[in-house]
Amino acid sequence: MPRVQVPPSGGGGTARRVIGSLLTVFGVLGMLGGGALAAHAYSNSQQSIPNSAYGPVLWRNETTARLFPETVGEPPNYKYDASDKEIAQWARMGVSQETSCEKGLSGKTLETAQQHGCKAVLRAT
Repeated sequence: MPRVQVPPSGGGGTARRVIGSLLTVFGVLGMLGGGALAAHAYSNSQQSIPNSAYGPVLWRNETTARLFPETVGEPPNYKYDASDKEIAQWARMGVSQETSCEKGLSGKTLETAQQHGCKAVLRAT
């Protein structure tokens, strides 16, 4: 069986170390950047951006059930839903069809609403 000769070491150990070190540094920087990006995305997950233009026209765009839910309350734990009539603290009895500011408000509230240009009042019992 013929023996295969192993070529002599030609050095190159320094170049391999430099390239290995550079790859390690860039790999660690990439991992740190990815971690920072993930942390930033997680911190923005609960971000709330206000839309001040939506409030004045909310009553035109939402249903009555959305504006005045059938039931309201704080459930005692995660097993219950606030819409459960047995758990709810308040229940909607009816929605007024009358939207006149004068019939829906009184006293200082009516004065302030008229100063701000009251056009309609939404009411529910």
